[in-house]
Amino acid sequence: MLQGWSSFRACAILSLGKGEKLLLHSLEPGWNEARTWKSWPYPIKTWINWVDRLEKEKGEKWRNAGMYDAIQLSKIDIPLEKNLLYAALCFWSISSNSFHFNFGIMGPTVLDIVALTGLRPHGEDISAILCAPKSTFTLPKGEKGKRLSYGKFLELSMKKGDVTEDEHISFLIMWLSKYVFCNGSGRVTKECSELAIALAEGRKLAFAPFVLSHLYRGCRDLVLRRFGCAGGPFWILQLWLQSYFPEYGPLTYESQNCPTYGVSLAQGKLKHKSFQECFKFFYSCSS
Repeated sequence: MLQGWSSFRACAILSLGKGEKLLLHSLEPGWNEARTWKSWPYPIKTWINWVDRLEKEKGEKWRNAGMYDAIQLSKIDIPLEKNLLYAALCFWSISSNSFHFNFGIMGPTVLDIVALTGLRPHGEDISAILCAPKSTFTLPKGEKGKRLSYGKFLELSMKKGDVTEDEHISFLIMWLSKYVFCNGSGRVTKECSELAIALAEGRKLAFAPFVLSHLYRGCRDLVLRRFGCAGGPFWILQLWLQSYFPEYGPLTYESQNCPTYGVSLAQGKLKHKSFQECFKFFYSCSS
């Protein structure tokens, strides 16, 4: 499918890792895209209701911890532009965590994550929190200890009346798993528990760099699997591409009253383009 293109610009090739090839040079015809984006974070009505329920009691704590805007962003149905993502990732280098376009190298930064999501760029180191002694919080599980689907987890965790600390932690675990990191299993996992507990306590964490590292890892996995199924915050990557390449951004959007740039992009009306159109754009883009 990608064969026949002239050799890519030398300045980009020289900066690749030893033996590395961009997907635009190595992707074979017939690659399977059926399950690539199965972890895309589409919001459901029950989730939106849960956000609204907890905001009444926990909204101020979310603001202080720097996650309020990102939680509100999870209520927006961000349309998947898979052709844009596929085309751009054909130029992704796993050795430099960046795109190697014709005009040079570029990629998402911590400040981009902050501008798009409102997450904190600095604060407590999250890796230290994840290595701390485990808490006594018990993650809801299904029969025989099986991990729950998002829908079942939400059903068991969303309560009525006053919001308990356990409900708040469960909410944050689902938010992290499904709407931030978008793990590829489609189920709630315990990996986010310690992070959710720290956030529920109102601790100010260096969240944006942590999310960026997950985006890098997701891009790496997706490229190595040649667009096979992989999880990761690709919704952020799509917003990033739309912000830096307005040709693929919303046709119309309102930015003045939006808390983050990501909200304005997510709410805009898009014009869908084919993979071929997107690929040719990135291949020939000169600035």
